[in-house]
Amino acid sequence: TAMSLGNDRTVTGFLSMDVRVDFFKISVPTKKRVRLIYTSYINDSYMEVWNSDKISISKKNVYSASKTNPKTYVYEETLNPGLYYIKIYPYNDSHTGKYTLKYAEKILTQKITISGRKQVVAGAGSFNLKASVSPSNTTDKTVKWTSGDTSIAWVDSSTGKVTVYNKAGKVKITASAQDESNRASVYTIVVTPKRLDRPYVSNFW
Repeated sequence: TAMSLGNDRTVTGFLSMDVRVDFFKISVPTKKRVRLIYTSYINDSYMEVWNSDKISISKKNVYSASKTNPKTYVYEETLNPGLYYIKIYPYNDSHTGKYTLKYAEKILTQKITISGRKQVVAGAGSFNLKASVSPSNTTDKTVKWTSGDTSIAWVDSSTGKVTVYNKAGKVKITASAQDESNRASVYTIVVTPKRLDRPYVSNFW
């Protein structure tokens, strides 16, 4: 008998000498990206995923776990509509213990909004741009930053910190989602020439 596992729900189970195998099932109504998060406190165990025909499509051995040092495995895949089963079982009869299993649909990025300075003087130093990812419940909000012209400005790929050099011009900074949504946003920064403190005069003899 397989226990139904709803979206965004976590269950706690225990494999003992009497209960050697646990089965769960999830219903996927439309094609979507899903995640199964298995955290084991069992020394050596398996998490296996079956399709509706009871055919194994994934099998993972999670080993070297303990009560004080649990191990987590994340199964992430785009699944077609249908019923899927999850089988939890130990490596052998001597391995018992607790585990947790969570099912969650992966929410992909729909939009990235960049905010920060739009104009800066050449050679002015560094400043930070900020990327806001929507919807608010997006599973992975990580973005990667890139500069369209590193001779004008460089951007840290993970933090969005921009450093402008002593060259004027326009530079496009891009923030790209890292969750397979292929979403990105481009932000243009205008770097103006640096004004001299005093005019330079050349004397010719």
